Amino acid sequence: MDILREERKKLLRKEFLAKRKELTPKQVQEYSQKIVNFLQKRTEIQNAQIVMSYLSYGNEVNLQRLHEILWQKGIQVAVPIVQDEKQGKMFASIFLPEDLEKMETSNFGIKEPCIQRPVKP
Repeated sequence: MDILREERKKLLRKEFLAKRKELTPKQVQEYSQKIVNFLQKRTEIQNAQIVMSYLSYGNEVNLQRLHEILWQKGIQVAVPIVQDEKQGKMFASIFLPEDLEKMETSNFGIKEPCIQRPVKP
């Protein structure tokens, strides 16, 4: 049963990735804005001290505006950082506005802050 579910998940991921790649930059921007507007109204986000997010890559939803809103409200933003590419290990790092000026590109082609501040559980 788990094998069938995993295969189904793989197929769905592939299907949705293909659909996302078909989006125009204007569509990505419009959808991103709608998603940010929705997320910023959520009480879970409004009441949070820290929000786990990500830095968009390719045609992914761009959450930069959400990050700016959170920073303005004094809410911390954390993003995933690849720690060990071979083993796929990652950790959450606090992402600050000044990090936008000091980014590096991982081997996966994803921008990451140069300064890493691991989130303490």
